[in-house]
Amino acid sequence: MHVTKHIRFWAFFLFFFCVLTPPVLARQLPVQAFARSPAWSSMALSKNGSYVAGEQEFQGEYVFSIFKLNGVQMKRTHALRLGDNTVRWITWLSDTRLMVSIGFADRRYTTPTTETRLVAMNFDGSEMKNLFKRRRKQWASNIQDTVVDRLRFDPDHILMAFNSDDPSRPRVYKVNVHNAKQSMIQAGKKDVYSWRTDQSGEVRIGYSRDDGKRKILVREVDGKNWRVLRERGALSQSVFNIYGFTQDPNVLYVGSNHEGGTTGLYEYDLRTDQFTRKIFKHPEVDIAAVSWDVNHRRIIRVFFILDGYQSVWMDPVRKAELAAVQEFFPGKSVSLGSRSMDGKKVIVFVDSTTDGGQYYVFDKNIRQLITFGPNYPELAGEPLGEIHAFNYRARDGLEIPAFLSLPAGINDPHAAARLPLVVMPHGGPTSRDYLDFDPFIHLLTNRGYAVLQMNFRGSWGYGAAFQAAGYREWGRKMQDDVTDGVKYLIAQGIADPARVCIFGGSYGGYAAMMGAVKTPDLYQCAVSLNGVFDLRKFIRYQWQFIGGRSGLGTAHIGDYSERDFLDEVSPSKRAGEIKIPVLVISAKDDRTVPYDQSKTMVSALKRAGVDHQYIELEKGGHSLLNAQSRGAFMTALDTFLAQHLH
Repeated sequence: MHVTKHIRFWAFFLFFFCVLTPPVLARQLPVQAFARSPAWSSMALSKNGSYVAGEQEFQGEYVFSIFKLNGVQMKRTHALRLGDNTVRWITWLSDTRLMVSIGFADRRYTTPTTETRLVAMNFDGSEMKNLFKRRRKQWASNIQDTVVDRLRFDPDHILMAFNSDDPSRPRVYKVNVHNAKQSMIQAGKKDVYSWRTDQSGEVRIGYSRDDGKRKILVREVDGKNWRVLRERGALSQSVFNIYGFTQDPNVLYVGSNHEGGTTGLYEYDLRTDQFTRKIFKHPEVDIAAVSWDVNHRRIIRVFFILDGYQSVWMDPVRKAELAAVQEFFPGKSVSLGSRSMDGKKVIVFVDSTTDGGQYYVFDKNIRQLITFGPNYPELAGEPLGEIHAFNYRARDGLEIPAFLSLPAGINDPHAAARLPLVVMPHGGPTSRDYLDFDPFIHLLTNRGYAVLQMNFRGSWGYGAAFQAAGYREWGRKMQDDVTDGVKYLIAQGIADPARVCIFGGSYGGYAAMMGAVKTPDLYQCAVSLNGVFDLRKFIRYQWQFIGGRSGLGTAHIGDYSERDFLDEVSPSKRAGEIKIPVLVISAKDDRTVPYDQSKTMVSALKRAGVDHQYIELEKGGHSLLNAQSRGAFMTALDTFLAQHLH
């Protein structure tokens, strides 16, 4: 979907690095242009194509809005302020009724939680109903929006998973979307935390955690017997991801790497326990997602990520539909969203690595686009830096995919010479970077910095072996991969070795501080946002949540009992080795990494006499969704980098 030019660094060009005239950089834009919330989010089209619901940014906050479409005109009919709440997703149940999942941060007694609620309402905001009924307030689950099946042939009901008596053992209920009346159709089972249905709405799959292993249970078509379909340990490299049932209730769509290498998409027959058909497998990368026709319950598209998202189509009609929209936006990435039941109208999102995107409604009858306006209006028309994909080799020979973003005006990496560099390892760590619009990166390139991102070992998407290579390598080989990328750009003459800073969020914040510990001479400063700094404390924090004590979610880090192993790569335990200025920022309502991780680090920095700054934000959560907090962070980052890299 994105077109990229791979970097090839020929030694011949090094001669010219010192004689090229520096390009004129784009004008500095205000921080708020990058820190603002996208103007539109989560746009969803009604079944009859008459209404659109979504989030609309207003004065730094989101408003839940519903719009009436009339030809190429659009009028807002209803608006609801969200405050500190966020819309997780929106789906229309019928022509006039829709469901909205709401999320917010809270506490249960002394435990910080992420809370979700599921609300149904009419298109005009009337007859609003919380679809989760709790009998015992003290035991109600914090997650109250788990929809198992939308029951496409029954617009009055959905299937939800919850248990007011024991949240660790959810049941499946049939819930009326008008009055929230419920009837149980599947009792809870020991250790089963999630359920799936087949295409007829029958509960057929259960996911469980037991004895440090993950299991997939399947029930036979006759509804009588459950059996274990798959079982794997926490660090197993075997992949068996169920995407859903085919129209045959005995055949699954499964993502699997049983043929070796990357994960592909297959059909799997439950009667014979055999893979029967390969649908798609890419030789270099895993499949990333599948797109469903929700009305006909079939896969229409399979996504994978090379440098950016790409796909193969299973449905030629939908492929032609995308091509028709693509004609309006040459060189841009076009994504199709929800559609009307008759297929005549569809939500379209258009973006690129230098364009924050814009939502449209495409009317196929009149080949007209109704626009909702740009997501980042202050950046529209402004020159922004381009991103280039390349690979480098780590010290042990492993090839690391990476991205280099350059200031606007430097369109060719060969023309980049001794630029100040910001190194930006991603979070997760089992996620990955790819070609995409990122306002953080564009702020940095607008200030004249080059930005290096890398998919170090342990990153997702390059096969199970690549991801497993990062298990138990926090601060070790994963950190070496970051270091080797910086040294590569310095050796190529692109980065100025006297002006390098490392910055990241979550695991990236951990890597930033660990870089300051292990390679203090490589960086001039380090910045962490919501980072992890004491690994034993972080593992113990996970024990507060359902399934946390199983260790399945933290096995890739290490075991709590391995004190020396974990302390060796905990930045707070090695603060005395940091010799460069650091900036630590955390949000108090972060429910992924508790902000006391940052407080622990700051205390260690104080004891060690390290030059540091600490900023504590009241709101924003793990990803700084609050525009005001994001603006405060970006301003602090901008000031800090200007002090140490110029």
